[in-house]
Amino acid sequence: MVDMNRFNCVGCGVNTSENGEYYMVTNNIWRLFGAGNGMLCIGCLEKNMGRKLDHYDFLNVPVNYLGHRSHRLRNRLGN
Repeated sequence: MVDMNRFNCVGCGVNTSENGEYYMVTNNIWRLFGAGNGMLCIGCLEKNMGRKLDHYDFLNVPVNYLGHRSHRLRNRLGN
């Protein structure tokens, strides 16, 4: 059984899998502003960055385009 708590945002506690904000950004973005092995919702990552994410910040991988995605994630990906 998967421990759903591992998907909790380390910034605010929201479950990123349940809210549709399980995503992958570039290694550089995550190294500079991410949470290491933890999770961050879009809002908390943007707070760390001091700006909104845009489609160039995301990796071109299936996790970013398949399944349930929040409005905020779809917006940042440009679709």
